[in-house]
Amino acid sequence: MAVYEAAIETIAHMTLEGNRTDKYRLSVGGIYAPKDGRRKKEEKPPLALEHFLENHPEVTQIEICTNNDGPGRYACETMKRTYRDRYEILINLPEREGADYADLSKEAWEKKEKNRMER
Repeated sequence: MAVYEAAIETIAHMTLEGNRTDKYRLSVGGIYAPKDGRRKKEEKPPLALEHFLENHPEVTQIEICTNNDGPGRYACETMKRTYRDRYEILINLPEREGADYADLSKEAWEKKEKNRMER
């Protein structure tokens, strides 16, 4: 299963992966990260993810697909610490610093359109 910050990023990443339907994809509806980047005493995992995992015991792997920015990386590390003892964790953040999958999907579409127009 793959976890995203927002629904648009879920759809965008699926588009970039050729509309593959081989895994669950879940938007957690936003993430939390402290402004100063310091860990709080008690970090809580996303409620949507907790609920999903409780209802899908067949899930053995979590692919974390948060944004590649400070808050996204913080949320990624928090989820990794929370779930690493119970699930295989894959980190799949966008390669470019500051990007999210919606950005990458838009750029891929623009490149495809440019190539199409040049023909």
